[in-house]
Amino acid sequence: MKHSAAGEAQFAGVVDSGVVHVQTCLAAGGHQYCCRARRGARPKRREAGLSATAGKARSVLSMVALISTARLVLEPFDSICARALRARLEGDDEREAWVHLCQALAERPDMTSAWIVYRDGRALGAVAVMLVADTIGEIGFLVLRSERGQGYGREAVGAVVRHAFTHMGLHRLAGATPAADPAAAAVLERCGFQREGLMRGSYVDGGAHRDCWLHARLATDQELVLVQ
Repeated sequence: MKHSAAGEAQFAGVVDSGVVHVQTCLAAGGHQYCCRARRGARPKRREAGLSATAGKARSVLSMVALISTARLVLEPFDSICARALRARLEGDDEREAWVHLCQALAERPDMTSAWIVYRDGRALGAVAVMLVADTIGEIGFLVLRSERGQGYGREAVGAVVRHAFTHMGLHRLAGATPAADPAAAAVLERCGFQREGLMRGSYVDGGAHRDCWLHARLATDQELVLVQ
């Protein structure tokens, strides 16, 4: 897998085990992050599907807040955080996810918010939210293989979900997981996402078209309670 300078500053095409994908990025040819989002950035033209009512959500997206949980600290994505996580990437799946995440941030910095997930100063993953329409977003996450199985994905995603509904003014969050990766689907479902359907052949992996499960959660759904 080649890594160009652009690729280094490019998050997640659909890859297995621990990565959930932001569908808009997939559709655009890049997907669930290496530039800090420009504070207060505004696009030169209005994207299709976005109206003036999306202004508040877009403004909040461009000013990412630090989020803390019982075990984790989620820091806004910047070059220092980027290096901390990139140094721990293992295998082509994690590196590919990284490239697509960074690409999403670089291409649409005013529409994407991302956090690097830390525990005790150790970078172990990332979470991103992209605004795709009025008060509608898509969420993606990456947990390093060496850190999986400890509930970090659920804890980090749950914190970002709360933040998105409470502070970003979103009404709906969607996420997609590879049909062959039940662990990634379980993370979203434990965070209150409902499985809405199978998206057949929705991404290409290893030269073959693969299926994804689509999940979504609404701000009006039952209050999110996470069990550690």
